[in-house]
Amino acid sequence: MSSGLGSIVFPVDDLEKGKAIFTALFGQGPHTDTPYYVGYNVNGLEIALNPNARAQGQDYGVSYWTTDDMSAEIERLVAAGAHQRLNRRLAVVVVRRVRGAGRRRRRGGARRV
Repeated sequence: MSSGLGSIVFPVDDLEKGKAIFTALFGQGPHTDTPYYVGYNVNGLEIALNPNARAQGQDYGVSYWTTDDMSAEIERLVAAGAHQRLNRRLAVVVVRRVRGAGRRRRRGGARRV
């Protein structure tokens, strides 16, 4: 079974500023540059900027995992301790956080792009 990280999509409030930052970070320009989506290919990984993400309720980067067999992948992750939760549109596997680990906190210097 083939599976792996397929893409990561980041919300941005200012698309031009986001493009400048990500272009400097990756040392290359985007392969797709539209008013609604800017995409970079970084070593085979699609990394994208979405200026409409916050309006759609996405306040953080989202990783998309690809797999040839969704059912088998869900079974494998649930067997490893993940919790399966159904969404209206698709099955989502949510890995329970280790108690106290991975808490998100905005520090004083954290800013949105």
